Amino acid sequence: MAETVKETEEVGSDLASAREALAQIFKHGETIWLVEQSFDEARSSWFFVVVRRGPQARWVRQRYRYDSADRVLFFLGERPVSDQELSEARRSAEVIYA
Repeated sequence: MAETVKETEEVGSDLASAREALAQIFKHGETIWLVEQSFDEARSSWFFVVVRRGPQARWVRQRYRYDSADRVLFFLGERPVSDQELSEARRSAEVIYA
């Protein structure tokens, strides 16, 4: 049981570090919706999917991976979102303020 608590604390600590790294890449005052968040134990990595305005002022869905072992955030790509996806993100996703 003690190992489970320790592992849970480590994952929680890694999540805080991962979310901090993610927040640092966005512009101050920008609103971002966190659509997905998951942890891959095999890779010791957090995966995030966010919806935000891209460089051309279009709404995009961006994917990131945070490597907990190396403490590095990787950009995995982006694609435009539909009006329906944007509406769903606004309605149900967690808001991150940079």
